[in-house]
Parts: sequence; structure tokens; C-alpha cells
Amino acid sequence: MPSPAGTVVVIAGMHRSGTSLVASVLREAGAHMGDRLVGPDRGNPRGHFEDADFVEFHQRALFARGQHVRVTPGFTFAPTTAERCEAEALVAARADRPLWGWKDPRTALFLAFWDTLVPGAAYVLPYRHPLDVLLSLVRRADVSYIGLLEAVDAWCEYNRQALAFRRRVPRTLLCHVHGVVADGDAFGRLLRERLQLDLPVSTAMVQALYRPAELQGAAADPADLDAFARLCPEALALLDTLDAEAELPDPSRAASGSVSAARDGVAPAGSVSGGGPDAASRRAGLAGLVSRLAPAAYSALHDEWLAHADERERAVLWLRTQHEADLEEIARWQAEYAQLRESHAHWEAAAAALQTAVRNLEDGKAWLEAQRRADDEARTWLETRVAALETEIERWAAEHARLRDAHVELEAGCRWLQEQRTALLAEVERWRTAHASAEAWARDREELVARLARRLEGRDTP
Repeated sequence: MPSPAGTVVVIAGMHRSGTSLVASVLREAGAHMGDRLVGPDRGNPRGHFEDADFVEFHQRALFARGQHVRVTPGFTFAPTTAERCEAEALVAARADRPLWGWKDPRTALFLAFWDTLVPGAAYVLPYRHPLDVLLSLVRRADVSYIGLLEAVDAWCEYNRQALAFRRRVPRTLLCHVHGVVADGDAFGRLLRERLQLDLPVSTAMVQALYRPAELQGAAADPADLDAFARLCPEALALLDTLDAEAELPDPSRAASGSVSAARDGVAPAGSVSGGGPDAASRRAGLAGLVSRLAPAAYSALHDEWLAHADERERAVLWLRTQHEADLEEIARWQAEYAQLRESHAHWEAAAAALQTAVRNLEDGKAWLEAQRRADDEARTWLETRVAALETEIERWAAEHARLRDAHVELEAGCRWLQEQRTALLAEVERWRTAHASAEAWARDREELVARLARRLEGRDTP
């Protein structure tokens, strides 16, 4: 059947080279394994096919809890709110792709968490022989900071958690890396039948991507394998369980009949048979075994350990010098402490005075509270009064504007009246002049009449 939309393929396992092969096969078949992939290094020259966003998320989560490659046995991831939001954003950013996934060995420690965020996801869980993984880590010098025995313990914890998850979640495919290489057709069929991933995976595709040099097995004889089994019985017991429950077990072990019957469970973390060697003997035995199987890689790793030891010795010398300086600083602080103790009594007296002042301040505080309430009441009255005055001012302002307009009109009327008065005065003056002229004319007329009368009477001669 076709792959369901939004299918997520998660690849987890404590061995980068083996998981890289499976990731490259799925990527070649059409699964999107990330846009920003971890680059190549001397262990995987073609790259790790690891989505850097998920790798960085897992690293930060482990570092925040004081964990690293080797986690505390039984480690369980309980996300913070910020971590859950970040993880949801990672999933949401890829949700529009029809088939996507990621590969990171640390995912084995986070499977239960991711299954809550991507329900229905398919899980491919590759594994390898712990001795092969140990030698691969030695060749890449990835054990320079944890140790050989700790690397085997980490392999056990990663695969123990992956196996426990598989037993709870059926959407898983447990396969040995060499089983995938030996029968790519079977791997493709299991992807289709068990995980409903219709991908064109075949033996030819796997062989085209397979590089034997990147998956070097341990060139170990039966005596070496027996020695490893005595040194790491828990790892071999877990390997037997993985081979017994895997859909694609280790073909070489299955052919040789070295796979034990399936266990009912998995040996608890850190369990070693009662008569087994102690940790120091196991470390020494593993060092001898690795130096015999990969002498050049072990020699290079030994050189790195020596360089690391030299660096640590220099750090110890620096710390010793720093310690002496700290002792001098402590002596100085002790002298200052003695002085402080002498002034302690003065501070106690000051503290008593301060307590009295505090009581006085508390009394003053009560008075100030009462005063504040009175001030609040006064402020309320003033606010009411101010509001009333503002209303009155607005009324008077309107009245002032009206009176100003009336005053302008009166001034215009006064100017008109003044003009009328001037015109009337001019008219009066004109009439006065005319009256004076009329009076003069009247006098002249009377005088003329009188003269005419006298002439008519003969009393006046012309």
C-alpha cells in the first residue's frame, strides 16, 4: 500500500556508521531525512545523514541534565515546557512533507517522548555487535573521553531502551546492519509489510550505497569473541536477545548457531555475572583485546589519551597554584572577618536603634495613613469644586464672548452715530449760514420796502 501522508521514519541506534547506511538507503528511496545534515568526518567520510536540528535538540537536553553519550542507566527524558515547544516546532516545520524522518543515535533515549508528538511514526532500530561498535568508536577516537568499558555500557543502555520501546510499540523494525546489507530485498519487504512504507528498497540499492570500509567488522577469532563475552557478559546477553527478536538478525551469528534462545527480558543495567571480573580487570582486558584487533587505531587512541593526560596534568598544576592563591585569599578574608566580628557589636546597637526608629516610623506611618485619607477626601472635594468652577468659567467665557460681540456692535453703532452727528452739525452750520443770509436778505428787503414806501409817499427822493 502507499505510504500514508506525513509518515515519519525514526532511525535510532548506538552506532553512527550502521545507522548512516540505513538512513542513506531510506533517503535514496525517497524519504526526506533533513535539510541541514551533520557533515562528514573521519568516521563517516560521506556524512552521517543526521538532521542537525534533532541532534542539537538531543545534545542540549542531555547536557542540561548532566548527561552525555553514556547516560545514567534507566535514564528517562521528562521534557520541560520549552523543550516540548521546541520539539513540536521541529515536527511542525516538516509536517508538509509526505514522508520524512531523522536519524540520530541519541534518539534511542527519547523514543517514548517522540512517540507522543508523532503518533503513528515508524521506527527502524538498527544494531550491531557491541565489539564491532567498540572498534568503530576506537577508530574514530570517539571513546577518548569516556573509556572502553563505558562505551560498551552505553551500547547496552541505548539498545536496552530501544528494545523496551519496541516491545511496547509494534510500529518498529529491529534489524542488524549486516542483515540489511545481506538481504536488502527482505529489508524492503519488511518496510512495506511491517511499517507500511512503500519504498523501492532492494538489495541492489543497498549494495550500491554500502561501503565495507565504513562498516568494518571485528576481525576476531573465536578466542577473541570468548574473551569479549567474559569481559562483557551483559552486552552479549543483550545481543542474543536482539538477534532472537529481530526481523533481520545478524546473518553470520545465525549461520554459526551462536544466537541463544530469546530471553523473556533484558538483563538489568550494570548487571554482571557473580563470578565475572571487576571493572579494572574488564577495562584492562578490553584494552588488550582492542589493541590486538585494531593496533593502529588503539595506538592513535592511546596517543590521544596521553595528550589528554598531559593536559589534565597541566590543569592540575594550574589548579594547585590557584589553590595556594585561594588559601592566601582565605587568610585575608579571615582577618577581615575578625574585624567584622569586632564591629558586630556596634552593628547590633545600631540595629536596636533602628528597631526603635522603625517603631517610631510605624507610628508615623499610621498618622500619615490617616492624613492620606483626609488628603484624599480633600482632593475629592477639590476635584468636585474644580469641576464646578470649570463649568462656571465656561459659562462666563461664553457670556464674555457674547458681551464682546455686543461691544463690537455698539462700537460700530457709535461710529455710525458719530458720523451722523458730524453730518448733522455740518447741515446745521449750512442752515445757520443760510439763515444768516436769509436774515440779511430780509433786512435788506425791509429796508428796500421802507425806502420804496417813503418814495411813494414822496418823502424820499431818489
